[in-house]
Amino acid sequence: MDRKPRVIVVGGRPRHIPDEFREYFDVVKHLSVTDTKTTRFGQLPRADYVFSISNFVSHNMMEAAKSKTGHKPIHLNKGWNSMKAELERRGLIRLQPQ
Repeated sequence: MDRKPRVIVVGGRPRHIPDEFREYFDVVKHLSVTDTKTTRFGQLPRADYVFSISNFVSHNMMEAAKSKTGHKPIHLNKGWNSMKAELERRGLIRLQPQ
């Protein structure tokens, strides 16, 4: 079995990460404004992607995550249908026909 890509999620609240999203990705860290009011969050775990899943996210937090991981953030709107469409468009997930 292939391993799931490891991701860091920036913004939003834990409830904004749908269960379907977790079927495709291993969320190794969630940086949320409810957890911290600063962009100083120390070392981040190794990840394959950085996702922003909120329509409103701190640009300072995104820049700090980008500089610490070296990955350009991928912005996703809230809601699985919107996320799914963007992830399919980028070729990060492949849904099986129903």
